[in-house]
Amino acid sequence: MTLNNDENTEPNPVDQDSLDPNQQQTLLFEASPYGTIDAIVQHDGHSVYFYLNGPAPFGTRACWVRNLQTGPYVLDDEAMQQGQTPMLPRTHCTDPAAQPLPQPESLHVIWLEEGNGAALLENSQPIAFIPPWSGIDGFHGYAAECAAESPICWPMPPKEQMHQRFARAAEFWLSFEDETDNAFKQLQSQLLATFDARFGNHQPGSYFSLDGGRFPPRGLSVYTSPGGIVATTIGMSLCPQPNVELHSESPGDFRRVELGLQLETDQDASEFQAVWQALSGLAAYPWQRLTWLGAGHTIPLEAFAALLGDPYRYALLLSDQSQSKPVDLPPFRGDPTNLLWLVPLTEKERSNLESGTLVPADFKTKTRIKV
Repeated sequence: MTLNNDENTEPNPVDQDSLDPNQQQTLLFEASPYGTIDAIVQHDGHSVYFYLNGPAPFGTRACWVRNLQTGPYVLDDEAMQQGQTPMLPRTHCTDPAAQPLPQPESLHVIWLEEGNGAALLENSQPIAFIPPWSGIDGFHGYAAECAAESPICWPMPPKEQMHQRFARAAEFWLSFEDETDNAFKQLQSQLLATFDARFGNHQPGSYFSLDGGRFPPRGLSVYTSPGGIVATTIGMSLCPQPNVELHSESPGDFRRVELGLQLETDQDASEFQAVWQALSGLAAYPWQRLTWLGAGHTIPLEAFAALLGDPYRYALLLSDQSQSKPVDLPPFRGDPTNLLWLVPLTEKERSNLESGTLVPADFKTKTRIKV
């Protein structure tokens, strides 16, 4: 995929007489690779809009793309209140004249690697971008034909900055086209080699695929030794977690993780299917819920209640870096990979962590769970 294709095709003219102004017509519909958000491009004969639609709390995010008629001098607030898509005022357009309707075949979407934002391209040129921070403080998205900030769109940021992000995302998705030697196969091999050396005495553990053939690919490796079992996810770090950049100025330090669980037991690993299923669910959680998991976070985990007793219904995610001999996981795409251990918590312990009475470091000796 290239972002500098100079190919140009003649756009479709708009037949105004055949259009119902209240009827939206769809030019593009595409689901994200994660299957959680849909990208939609629609027009009503007056303007074109780009939408991302996902589950709550993501909801529907909209960005103006272009006017198909000469825009008004001011934004039509009354139309917005009635749920209609307004045209951008002509004073806010790079060209105030009516613009051509794009051909559906000229439109393409580049999803961000996190899956929580996307760029709309026409003939390989970015014309709109709905980033992860859409919906915050009245901001919705960027449009190439927008000349000044407005309630429905902002001008596109510097071209070089945007092209770098879109090109990196496009390269990421292309890396999965080779089924025999794609990005996951390479990362899987590196992670298994690291975990095999640490927890399997250089012998492979039992590997289970967790993805059911759906993106993103991921697995679970289980290592059994006298007196204990260690299980680790394989491949979560392939994809950066959504929304980390909304909470950190250095998102690359936190967006890639693998999860681990250590059990002190003489039982066979097959006796803990509910625990492995819970770990499997967590491996997909960030992209299904459009959130992220990081060191110090607490999450509900009913599997611990079944394993340890009713009070233990939560898990603390504890950084492996707090351990005396941390595992040196390989970085991926320039980011470090963080191994997070699941530590059981009671409701009281979770409350004390939230209040600051306890801190994650208080649990650094509890990563090995006695069953």
